[in-house]
Amino acid sequence: MQTELSEENKDLIPVRFHFYKLKFTPYTHAKGETSHTILHQVVTFLSQEQQAGRGILIDKHEDRGKESARPLFVTNAVFMFKEKRIRFSMALLRTGRIPMVKPADKFLLVPFDTSNGEIAEQTHFFIDYNTDSVVLCVEFNSNGPRLSDIEYYFRVVARDKLKLA
Repeated sequence: MQTELSEENKDLIPVRFHFYKLKFTPYTHAKGETSHTILHQVVTFLSQEQQAGRGILIDKHEDRGKESARPLFVTNAVFMFKEKRIRFSMALLRTGRIPMVKPADKFLLVPFDTSNGEIAEQTHFFIDYNTDSVVLCVEFNSNGPRLSDIEYYFRVVARDKLKLA
């Protein structure tokens, strides 16, 4: 469905979102846990790590040998208690080939200066736990983390770090 933008909104960039359901299967020792409680524990853990100045960097392709790395980490996690939502940002570090940059005054490409760090693509998403299901609303970002990355990241944290699901 296409809608016309009003005059004051002409400069806004349209953003596409995709919706998914997320379900955790708890281990037998945590059989009283639900997807909601596991998610809450995962997000609390990630928030505590972030507040302590640490982060959890997970490479989705670490077991794939010659494939390029796909390192992911949560950059922001905020509980919105009244709405029963969590607002997230996740970053994907671009490794491998060094990107090229075009100087403003010349028509040539020069390698990006990586001395300040790595290029990161960021995807924003919400998790709504207001219903029986846990629903993800993920911003479409062709260069950033995808749903499969987000799901993998949460699964690894729940499995390896918290030993819940």
